[in-house]
Amino acid sequence: APEYVIYDFSCALAAYCMLREAHFFRHTRFLIDIFHSKGHTRCSKACFLSAYRAYSARLQGINSSAGESGNAGLLKIRKPLSYMSQRHAVVFSYVFLAIWNRIRRRKLLSKST
Repeated sequence: APEYVIYDFSCALAAYCMLREAHFFRHTRFLIDIFHSKGHTRCSKACFLSAYRAYSARLQGINSSAGESGNAGLLKIRKPLSYMSQRHAVVFSYVFLAIWNRIRRRKLLSKST
């Protein structure tokens, strides 16, 4: 299981996962990303990524909005996917995400050098 899951509705996702696969997710922390945390007024502070960043070097450098940009990318292929069989759609999505991630990595590497 992942150590952290950072997602808009992690507060609800944690309960869902614990009800279905408690043993598998027993060490996973479900955190609400920084961008969406403002709208979660009823959630405990323990659900917010911002509460953990001060204590974890690994979480300080994490881009909590990466999932949002990935979703924006997937919106670009939504229409072509609707015309494909399931098998072709899975392969097309896999290749699209592989290229998307490769471009992102190359941009990050060029910034760091």
